[in-house]
This record gives sequence, C-alpha cells and structure tokens, in this order.
Amino acid sequence: MLDGRCPACGFQPRNIDGVLSFVNDLETNEWQRLFDAQAKRPDADTSAAIFYRCTLQHRHMIDGVRRVCGSLAPDARALDVGCGNGILWAEAFGTKNVIGVDYSHGMCKLARARGMLAYHANALALPFAADQFDLVYSAEAIQYIDDIQGVLRELGRVCRPGGHIVISTQNRSSIARRAVLAAKGLLGRASSQDPIYVRSGEDIAAAADGLPLAIDSVWWLHFPFRPLYRTSTTERPFKSLASNVIIRFVRTDN
Repeated sequence: MLDGRCPACGFQPRNIDGVLSFVNDLETNEWQRLFDAQAKRPDADTSAAIFYRCTLQHRHMIDGVRRVCGSLAPDARALDVGCGNGILWAEAFGTKNVIGVDYSHGMCKLARARGMLAYHANALALPFAADQFDLVYSAEAIQYIDDIQGVLRELGRVCRPGGHIVISTQNRSSIARRAVLAAKGLLGRASSQDPIYVRSGEDIAAAADGLPLAIDSVWWLHFPFRPLYRTSTTERPFKSLASNVIIRFVRTDN
C-alpha cells in the first residue's frame, strides 16, 4: 500500500481524517454520497447501514463468505473490496492481514474505528501493485458498479497467480427478488437504495471472459435457509430460488 507519493507516477494521496484517500472530488457519484450519508446514521456501525435490514440475512452472508473464502493462513494477505463499515470483515475474519477499500470515505472511517486497515479508493483503480494478495473478496459491492468486467480485471490484477477472487451478489434470477422489485414498482415504492445492477451468476461469469480467471466453484444461498449449495458452474436446477450467488475464481496465469 502506498503511504505517500508514488515513486512511479508521482500521485499524492490525501489524508482525510486519518484515512488515506485515493479518490479525487470529481469522481464522487450517487452511491458514494448515499453510503457517506449512511455512515452518519445513529446505526452506522450495524449491518443496517449497509442495507441489510434483516440481521439473519447478514449473518447468513457472513457465514457464506467465510466458508467460500476458507481460512486465512497467518502469512496470507487478503483484500476486502467494498468493505463498508468493516462489520463483515470483523465477523468473518477479524484478522490483521485483511486490508479494506471502499468508495465511501465515511464507511472507511467506521471500518478503521473497528480495527480494520481501510483506504478510500475506487474498485476500478485500486492503489496496489499487481500480484499482491492471496485472496480478494467483494461481498455485495458489484451491485453498485456498472463496469463489472473492469472490476474483475482490477481484482484479478492485484491477486497473485493461483490466488482466489470471491464475488457475491444478489441473484438477478431469483423469482422472489424479481417479485419484490416488481411489487415495489407497482406500488410506487421503488427506491434509489435498491441495487441498480442486480446480476446473475451467468452475468459475472461472462464478465470474466478474456481475463485470466477461471471459475473454481459457485455457491448458492437460499435465504432464509442457511445451507449453501455448491456447483462447479453457474448452471444449477432451481437456481431461480437462490437469493444470492457467490462465485470463487482462481487466477490462472503464471
């Protein structure tokens, strides 16, 4: 991680309230502003601040990410992209060998207060050299990013060859999710807080085409039920019943 001026390009990150920022003021968008506002709420240090209205749902997601990522060796290096207020990291891992980045400066402050080393950065332009991490994971963050292939390219760049990239998202194929969103639209209750880029497992797999990433496994979460179901591809009977999908890639180049 760069703690000062980059010797290669001369870029100087800003220190804002104790958080190194690699985002300039011109890059802000509606999602950054939304999560900065969430970081000022009375419940900012809870899962509600990152839009898990049901604590059981968040607990299942934490368990799922922990299981798919696996245990971290003491000397392993991991990166949490879209770390939010650090609550998932704290409950899934809580180790010092995980670094976080988030597009919301307010969320970075909360994550650092929780004990996580977090930096204010764009997932499409991570402030790390290539081949740095054994594990890169991103839980429910790609729903707020249009350029999914750009994100996968960048996550793959900072992951070492042979390392894993874990991506979780709400499942666009979910019958229940489509029904809820349709009902909200009919009732005029559609909200900017609903993810605008809900994707399927096939969407994520397609975005990895042409990149040195191979699907290692696909995991399906059926909230409110706890069990995870594992497949080797994004094809699975009854996948439309899954609320969330988690894909684990391996970086394949040497």
